[in-house]
Amino acid sequence: MKNKLILFLTLLLIPFNVYAYSDYIIPGGQTIGIEVNNNGIIVIGFYKVNGKFNQNKLRIGDTILKVNDLNVTNIEELVKTIGKEVQNDKVNLTIKRSNKLIDIDFNLSKVDDTYKTGLYVKDNLTGIGTLTYIDPQTKIYGALGHEITESTSGNLIEVKTGNIFRSSITTIEPSYRGIAGTKNAKFYSNTKYGNITKNTIKGIYGTYTKYISKQNTMQVGSYYDIKLGKATIRTVIKGEEVKNYEINIDKVATGKIKNIHFVITDEELINKTGGVIQGMSGSPIIQDNKIIGAVTHVIVDNPVTGYGILITNMLEEGENYVRKNHIKNVKFLKRNWHTCDGEEFRGKYDIAFAHTTPAVIDYESFKKMNDASNRYCFISKPTMRRDPIFDEIRKIAGDSSMKRRDDMPLLFDALWLWGYHPELRYDPVTWKAERTVKEAEQWYLGRLKGMMQVDASVEKQIKEYLRSVSVNNVVCETIETTLTSVFWPV
Repeated sequence: MKNKLILFLTLLLIPFNVYAYSDYIIPGGQTIGIEVNNNGIIVIGFYKVNGKFNQNKLRIGDTILKVNDLNVTNIEELVKTIGKEVQNDKVNLTIKRSNKLIDIDFNLSKVDDTYKTGLYVKDNLTGIGTLTYIDPQTKIYGALGHEITESTSGNLIEVKTGNIFRSSITTIEPSYRGIAGTKNAKFYSNTKYGNITKNTIKGIYGTYTKYISKQNTMQVGSYYDIKLGKATIRTVIKGEEVKNYEINIDKVATGKIKNIHFVITDEELINKTGGVIQGMSGSPIIQDNKIIGAVTHVIVDNPVTGYGILITNMLEEGENYVRKNHIKNVKFLKRNWHTCDGEEFRGKYDIAFAHTTPAVIDYESFKKMNDASNRYCFISKPTMRRDPIFDEIRKIAGDSSMKRRDDMPLLFDALWLWGYHPELRYDPVTWKAERTVKEAEQWYLGRLKGMMQVDASVEKQIKEYLRSVSVNNVVCETIETTLTSVFWPV
C-alpha cells in the first residue's frame, strides 16, 4: 500500500511557542479498567512434576516468544505448539531476558500421556487505574503516570494489545501505615474508551476513541507554574463520581518521575481511603486552574503522603506516541507559513490539512496550502464566533475591526474559480475557559496587543473590567462558534 504524506498546518506562527501536544487538555479523574495482553508469555513461577522441579534454565520474569522457532503469543498457543513440536521430551524455546533473546533447550515431563512444563505462566493482566488527560487535538490519552509491571517478577509489561474501558468503584480498602489500600471496581469491559499502545515509566498511552468534543479543557501547567501549598486531586472513590480533594504540595523536583511530593489534607478523602491507595494512580493534580501533574506513588510508611509526576513529562511521552509507534514516515517541521517558500512543499503531500489556525488567513497562504497537496485538502475555521469577554475588551480598546470577517465564503468561491468542487460541513461548538484574574490579564492583553496598539490607560481599564467580571478571582468565558469545514480533491 502506498504511504500517504500529510501536511498538517497548526499554530506555527513565530514568536509563539510551539508544542506537539496542546496547551489545553481535558483533565481526567475517571476510574478506568485496564486490560493488557503481553507481547509473549511471562514465566511467573514453577511447580513440581512427579515430585520434583523441572531442571531447566528458565527464570521468573523470562518471556517465551517462540517454540522451535514458531511464534507463540498466548498460553493457548504455547500449549498447542509444545504438544505438536515436542521430540524426545524436549523443545527449543526462544525467550527474552533483560532485552536479550536467548535459545534454551527445554525438557518436558510426561504425566498420563500429557506433557507438563512445570511452569506457571501469564499472558495478560487486568486492573484499574485513573485516566489523567486527553489531548483534544490528537485524541491521545495518558493514564496511571507509572508503568504496569507483572507483580511476581516486577518486569515491565510489553504491550501487544490492550484496552481501557468503563469501570465503577464498588468498595474501598483503606491504607494503613505499612499497608497500601486499594479501590475495588466493577468492570464494564464492553464499554471501551480506547486502546493501549505504550507502557512506560511515565504511564500508559493510546488513542481515546469515545466522543469528547463537549468536555471542558484545562490549561497545562509547567514545572515553573507549580507553587508550594494548596492544590487538588481529581479522583473517584464511589461509583463513577469524579470529585476534587485538597492536598498540600511541599516539594517539587525535576526529573522523569516522582516530581511532586504532597500530603493529603482533605478530611473526607482521609476518612474514606486512609490516604493514597492503589487505583488512584493517574489522578490529575490541579493548582490555580491548571493541570500540573498526576498521582503516582503512595509512601507506605505514611500513606497520607505520596508522589506525583509532572503533567509535562506525561505529555512529552504522549508526544512520542507517533515516533515510537513504528510510524517511520512522519517528520515534524516548524515554519512560518506566511513567509516560508511554498516551493519546499509544492505537490509533495497526499493531504494538506489546516485546523482552526491563523496560518491560513489570506489568498497567498491559502493558495500555498492548496499547491502543497497532490490529492486532497481540508480546512476548518470558526465562523460566527462570539467571545463575550474578549468582545467587550475590544470595545473598551476602541477596536475599529469589531465586525468579524468570515473568510469561508471567499475561500469557497476561490475554489470554484480554480475548478474544484468543495464540500462543506457546519458544526456548532462551545469552548469554556477559566483563568485567574492575573492569567486573564496576560491572556487577553497579549491577544489584543497582537492586533493593535494598547496604551497604559486602556490597559488599566481592561484590568479593571476583568476584575469586575471575576468570581472568586476566576474569569470564566464561554465561547460559542460554528466550526466550518471544507474538503476538496485537487
